[in-house]
Order: sequence, then structure tokens, then C-alpha cells
Amino acid sequence: MHWSFPDEEWHGEDYTEWEFKLDETIKIQEYDERTHCNRRGAHIAGVELDASQEWRGDITNAFESVTTFCKIKTNKTCSTHIHISPGDGKDWTLDELKEISMAVTYFEWAFLALLPPHRRKSAFCQSHTAGRSWAKADRKEARKLTRLMNPDPRNGNTSTKDYAWHFGNIFPGPSGMESTGKTIEWRQPPGVETADACLAWTELALNFIQAARKPGMHNTIDHYKPNVGGLRKFIKDGLVKGVGSRKYMDSILQKIDKSECKTPTLATVPTSSK
Repeated sequence: MHWSFPDEEWHGEDYTEWEFKLDETIKIQEYDERTHCNRRGAHIAGVELDASQEWRGDITNAFESVTTFCKIKTNKTCSTHIHISPGDGKDWTLDELKEISMAVTYFEWAFLALLPPHRRKSAFCQSHTAGRSWAKADRKEARKLTRLMNPDPRNGNTSTKDYAWHFGNIFPGPSGMESTGKTIEWRQPPGVETADACLAWTELALNFIQAARKPGMHNTIDHYKPNVGGLRKFIKDGLVKGVGSRKYMDSILQKIDKSECKTPTLATVPTSSK
């Protein structure tokens, strides 16, 4: 892991080392008078991990490294972003993107029920309401599909990342814009303070995408109820041997029981990127 501070910038290749970096978008009181501790907003950026390998230990080691020099605390301005690529250096196919888009919109309310209230309402993770018309859209190109799932209300010919699932990262970013060029990004999870919490949200995203990308998924998705119970079964049925695991993910999926019937509040207000 390396540290990247204003007076000590790191200039290596992206996503090859864990990075600890100050983040001014996290709102905190910099000095805690009760504990006499200095506090700074920061984020941890991960490396590219191979889901077919033992990647969970890498995340655990990263958190252990950070806690040797600071205590991790989160607040409502923190979040966890998870990027998923097809693997083996490949690009997402249009058919895979169609299947994933349908699953995202179908289970949107179920995912909202799993989140703390402040993440349900985040204007940086808006609803995919427009994507519900996906079946009627001309989706012969990945970019058109991206504009449908992540429409920019200020410009109908472009997309924005301010949605729960950001598809724009599958393309190289314009000059001056950061992009992985291959990943679908899930932006909804809250900030995490432990490796186990990070692993739980990561497993949930990974296993959901693996289930959603399967050929012909759209023919069977209505066999599942669009609630947390249906999402749980959808993911369980779609687990990929050697990749999928429920060890940490179940801590999230099994929290919801009677409360899953409640209707969460959707965020639909356009705003600046975060």
C-alpha cells in the first residue's frame, strides 16, 4: 500500500497497489475535542483483484495495514464503490450488459431495502427509473444502453455517473475524466469500517452480477419476486463455482425480514458528480 498526499503524490500505474488518499468530499470535524484526536477524510482505493483467486485475504490485509496507523470511522458522507469487470481482460458484451441492466432495474427496490436510509436517498446514486423502459429501447449499441441506464437530465445525448449502477466506466474516459475502461460500478453501499463489511458488500455485488450476466437470464427473472427474498434466491441460484461465496454476503441479505416490505425513498434529483 502507498500513501498519496498533496505533498507526496504517487506516480505509479493505477490499480496496481492499494492507495490511501485524502478525500475532501468527506465532511468531518478535523479535531475531536473529546478524544483529542486529529481526523481527516480519506479513501482507500483497491487494486485489481481476480475473483477466481483468493482475493478476500487481500482486502483483509489492506484494512489491517490501515489500522496500524489510524482508526477507521465513517459517517453519512462516506460510501463504498465496487467495480466489476468481465475478467480475463475482456470487455462486457452487449448481451451481458442487457441482461445486467434488466436485473438492476428488476431488483432495484430490493437493493434499496438493504441500504441504510441515507444511502437510499443519495442524489449521487439515483434511481434507474428511466431504465425500466429498456425493453422498448433501441439497444443495439452499448453506448445507447448506457445513456438509457444513466441518462444525464441536462443533456439527453450523454450519460452521468450519478446512479446506483454506473455503466459509463466500460468506455475509456474523455480527456481529463477518470475511467477504468472496463467496469460496471456499484455506488450505493455505505462507507465501511472493517474488512468483513467491505467483503460483504463486495460479495453481494460480485455474486449479483455473475447471476445477472448469464445468457437467457431475462427469460427466467420473473420466477423471482422483486424483493429481498427474491434477490437472495436469484443470487443463490446463480452462484458460480470457484467465484461465488456467501460467507460474508449473507450478513446483509439475512438482515431484512418483515421490514423488506417497506417502500424506500428514491433519489431522483440531478446534481454534481461524486
